[in-house]
Amino acid sequence: EDRARPVVYLGHVPSVGTLVCDAVADMKTAPLLPVLLPLFILSAVAAPLLTAQSTTAPPAPDARIVRGEKVLAQINRLDVLAKILPVVLTKTQIKALLPAVEKARAKELEIRRLDGDLLGTLESDVQKAIEDGLNKSTIPSREFQVKIVKTTSAIAVRRQIALNEMIDIVYDACKKSLDSGQLKVMASTLKPDAVAPGANEKEMDDVAKIKFFIRYILLDDSAYDILRRLDAKP
Repeated sequence: EDRARPVVYLGHVPSVGTLVCDAVADMKTAPLLPVLLPLFILSAVAAPLLTAQSTTAPPAPDARIVRGEKVLAQINRLDVLAKILPVVLTKTQIKALLPAVEKARAKELEIRRLDGDLLGTLESDVQKAIEDGLNKSTIPSREFQVKIVKTTSAIAVRRQIALNEMIDIVYDACKKSLDSGQLKVMASTLKPDAVAPGANEKEMDDVAKIKFFIRYILLDDSAYDILRRLDAKP
């Protein structure tokens, strides 16, 4: 059964203006950050940002929690492996796919660096707003709230565009290297409605389903190492 993964939809990319109009509300009644968080390309990106919101020292790692998280990561790895194996990739095909996955991963890192630069422009003002809230009980001005939403919305749009480009890079490699039967397996493996709530499988052609597989399987953080291990197998 397909597990739910963080949702990043393909296709339509909303404008910054649309996101701002949909998201801007008084901070007393609506959060700002959810505009950005659902669009993290890899789940590992979210953790440092969420941790950074707290100025207190994190508690010492609990061995049981660490073990549980490790097992969950291994379950995800097993899940991705179980989706890749039925495609029956040859070593020649894996060697053709690896550079594309590497290129996609490099693009993701480039986008994360750009995100860091842009978010850095807010850092001092956000910290000051926190101190003013704690010491003076003041809520940030609507102007500053709009600035936050515009910034995070711009990042969200850029991430969505980058994700679509990453998927296209790997799709092109698959199209050149895999046969029609393998592409059919990729198209039929996942149940989009189960993986991404809101996705409509009936409206997706085979190309869209293959790209869906690429987004949720071949661009999973564990897939690159899995492909390398399969390539190195005797």
